[in-house]
Amino acid sequence: MIIRAACILFLSISCAGMLYAVCYSSRIARSNGYAAFLFLFMTIFMYTVGYIFELASSTPETIYLSLKIEYLGAPLIAVFWFLFAVYYNNYSIKSKAVMALLFVVPLTTIAMLYTNEYHHFHYRTFDVDASGLFPVAVTQKGWWYYVDFVYKMLVAFAGLALFAFSYGKATGYRRRQAKTIFIGALSLWIGNFLQMLGFAPYGIDIEPFILSAALPLSGFAMSRLRMFDLVPIARDKVFKTMSASVLVLDGKLRVVDFNDSAVSILPALSEDAVGLTVMDVFPEQSSLDVAALVQNEEMEIALPVAGGLRFYKVSCARVGESEKDSGLIVSLYDMTESKELLEKMQRIASQDALTQVFSRWFFMEAFQREIDRCKEIGGKLGFMLLDIDHFKRVNDEHGHMAGDKVLRGVTAALKDTLGHKALLGRYGGEEFSVLLPGMGQDEAVALAERLRQVAAMIEVSFNGTAINVTISVGVAAAVFEPGVPQGMESTQICDALILAADTALYRAKQEGRNRVCSVGLDYGADESV
Repeated sequence: MIIRAACILFLSISCAGMLYAVCYSSRIARSNGYAAFLFLFMTIFMYTVGYIFELASSTPETIYLSLKIEYLGAPLIAVFWFLFAVYYNNYSIKSKAVMALLFVVPLTTIAMLYTNEYHHFHYRTFDVDASGLFPVAVTQKGWWYYVDFVYKMLVAFAGLALFAFSYGKATGYRRRQAKTIFIGALSLWIGNFLQMLGFAPYGIDIEPFILSAALPLSGFAMSRLRMFDLVPIARDKVFKTMSASVLVLDGKLRVVDFNDSAVSILPALSEDAVGLTVMDVFPEQSSLDVAALVQNEEMEIALPVAGGLRFYKVSCARVGESEKDSGLIVSLYDMTESKELLEKMQRIASQDALTQVFSRWFFMEAFQREIDRCKEIGGKLGFMLLDIDHFKRVNDEHGHMAGDKVLRGVTAALKDTLGHKALLGRYGGEEFSVLLPGMGQDEAVALAERLRQVAAMIEVSFNGTAINVTISVGVAAAVFEPGVPQGMESTQICDALILAADTALYRAKQEGRNRVCSVGLDYGADESV
């Protein structure tokens, strides 16, 4: 969960940086090269946004929808990279037919992905693996996937070759430009190959992260190296109008300059603010860590504004080569929307969209936390797996909309019966999981029997037809002594309880369904599992 949240946060911040780069660059674009560069950033942004949603998704439907968002940008990245390389090196594509041909394959790829369910040319199969830290897409590639991959590699290599050529003949800062861009692009396409070869830690697509990591090189090439030989904008105009809030401090942490954006979030700043210390400028409730600031450490602070709090990332850069003229440039970047988006994504990811109970990955996180608690202090822990009997028959005879209504009806009945002490999650399809802290085997079996009886009384009406269902329940319960078992990971105990409940559920189905079966586990002082 932590890895997932960290990935979402990192990519969200990267997206914010890309949006800023696009907006800033669009104001000064005067060439085809800059236009290609802007479109390149926009396609990377769309790809990254789609992958953020993929990380936050937990169902096959939402993950596939995320892929569709990603593919609005991913197939076009190589083409815009090549066009950028062409125009940067003072070449041009005058033929409209040639320009159109460049987009045939990527646009076809987008169409193939969006219509894949009808032909399976791009993905032969699509599934979701939920056995890891979080659900990830698992696919078998179709023949068009490889056509697109080869095309992207050829186009990308052509762009790299142009920059390698320009590096060989360039001098001065132009040579440094080509070198910087070549290194950034080379790392990107190496990452693409690694992804193609299956290098995906925890099932994570590394391409968006490599793309985000290349942003500093792009920014360096655009700004410090004057990538398009544009006349520099006057310092005052850039500094005063930039969206980031910036303060310039001297060696004694006194304010010597600031921009208009900083004034809008720090009311203490005014014409008379020059000479004030940084602590005079920031309100006490912001929790600004001055010691960390001096050490050039990044931090997050909250600033009160009209209507509530806004959250900012504070970064610091030291300027000056001697103690006499040294100082700090403090930049504040508004992260409120990114933070709210992350929290919203986490809420969405924690809840099953159809039944409104906890998603599988959130349930498993809570499951392992409860096992950790039981290992430390001892106690009882019950666990159930519930399956709606003959659910496929409901879908086949009445349709999937009826099946969805049955799922919602069963879920509502389960929640009403369980109350607030139990944790209810959707394990997959028509299968649900229940965590019962402090409940032993006998209590868990009795509760499962009540759930079975309640489910048997459910009558779902659909299109004038009454649909009745039953459930089968597998119960597993464990008793823990404090500090036992030694050397056994929580995931292992979790797997053991799931296996036990699944075995009991299978037995319940074998014995005729609409019944409860159970298995007990004892993690006592003399037990080793």
